[in-house]
Amino acid sequence: MTPNVPDANLTATQKRAVSALLSCRSIQEASDKARVSRRTVHRWLRDPEFVRALESASHDLLESTTRRLVNMTTKSLDALEGVLDDASKPDGVRVRAAVSILNAVLAVRELTQLERELSVHESRANQIAGQQT
Repeated sequence: MTPNVPDANLTATQKRAVSALLSCRSIQEASDKARVSRRTVHRWLRDPEFVRALESASHDLLESTTRRLVNMTTKSLDALEGVLDDASKPDGVRVRAAVSILNAVLAVRELTQLERELSVHESRANQIAGQQT
């Protein structure tokens, strides 16, 4: 997946560097891929406009990845359920499928609880802010 670099006031080379920074494991690898020096990339990383473009592209990439993961949820659960229900599969494989499902349920439950708690705290903060105006 190639990251989408926003239309900032960046040069084509800087946009290539933003994309490389999001897809490479190191600044050196990214600078090689973008065909610029490591020093240049470090200099750009001190430029607020470049950093904003990098953060925006990173956010877009994360959003896209999240959408893809959500779209694969049903298929993934069906596959795990198939393994779990298949008595011909070794017990270890079935147990790993069960553990994967349980871990996913617990993670979703924890996130849901955190969202609820955050919502309560935001409401309280808004109430306090409203009382102070």
